[in-house]
Amino acid sequence: MPTAERLNRFGRLPFLVALAVSALLLAVAFDHGHFGSVDRTTAVEEIPRYDGVGSAPEPKPAEVRIVESGFGTVRDDSGDERGTVGAIVRNTGTETASAGLRVRFEREDGTHLSLADLSLSGIPPGGQFYLGSTFQHPGMLDPSASELSLAVIEASSYGEGSPDPEEGPEPIEVADIDVVPLFAPAGGVRIKFEAETRTDDSLWGAAVVFRDETGDIVGGRSAAAQPLWDRDWDRPLPGGNSVHHLDLPEHAIPDGADLDRIEIGPSSWRPR
Repeated sequence: MPTAERLNRFGRLPFLVALAVSALLLAVAFDHGHFGSVDRTTAVEEIPRYDGVGSAPEPKPAEVRIVESGFGTVRDDSGDERGTVGAIVRNTGTETASAGLRVRFEREDGTHLSLADLSLSGIPPGGQFYLGSTFQHPGMLDPSASELSLAVIEASSYGEGSPDPEEGPEPIEVADIDVVPLFAPAGGVRIKFEAETRTDDSLWGAAVVFRDETGDIVGGRSAAAQPLWDRDWDRPLPGGNSVHHLDLPEHAIPDGADLDRIEIGPSSWRPR
């Protein structure tokens, strides 16, 4: 065989060898990938859907009654009249309760006009909470009229246990109530009081109840309010012992209120 022809054949040999090796590697890779996908497949146990077990219990009816309530008249910064309500509410049941209350006006035909919806929560068994607030009313309505009433429209509990009898039923004790006149604005007062809160969860507030000289309730409001009274904002009382004051201009004091008969008691904190 001529030398040139032998060199030509030997020159093509590396190319043929390389082509054969490439085909072999491609076949191996395909085969490995195919079975590898089967090997990497893992059986996953199906996770059952959440069936609601452990969720919050359904509320059940509670025994909450209004011990005493009353209405009066105050004015806002613009001089417009507003109604004010004060009340003492008692949980006569054996479990912590919440209550929804409604201020309403009875018409001559016996139907009721709703003026305000209020709420109290976390009332311990046997405990009394104070309620105080203001509400808007139709201009033709006298908010101190006998047709006004406060009613419990719903009350419920979630089966919480009774409090420690050594701690007492209320989460807050109020003491050292003092009322002093303000230099400005003239006619206003500063109500000072001391509170002892047994828990640190910041869920409790306090409310003021105003009475007239005969002892009847003539209105109320939050005792832990921001300085601008007519916004009727609340803030929770801190845990432990604390001292507070509430400044009220003259127009924010219910008509006929006897400032020597002011009462302050535990209430719910109602964020706005």
